[in-house]
Amino acid sequence: MDVFYSFKRIKGTQVKLPNGNYAIAEIVGIVHIISSIVLHDVLYLPIFNVNLISIDKIAKELKMIGFGRLHNVLYYLEDGRDVNNHAAPCTT
Repeated sequence: MDVFYSFKRIKGTQVKLPNGNYAIAEIVGIVHIISSIVLHDVLYLPIFNVNLISIDKIAKELKMIGFGRLHNVLYYLEDGRDVNNHAAPCTT
């Protein structure tokens, strides 16, 4: 919850997970990734211990958010300090 700039409780919203199961989100809020990237309507899933970003959703508002590293089927956003040869721009 410490990544949220602000948040509010909502009626439980089902979120479909890649494995076909569902999780319930009861909190929605605003997250500042960096000063120029602000995400609205971010759902908080307490069963997750990682942060996931919907590329489809963020791509509708931004052209490029940084560099990503593909691992299995997920892109991990690089922080810019250790971008290696396997990094690819995350673009729309």
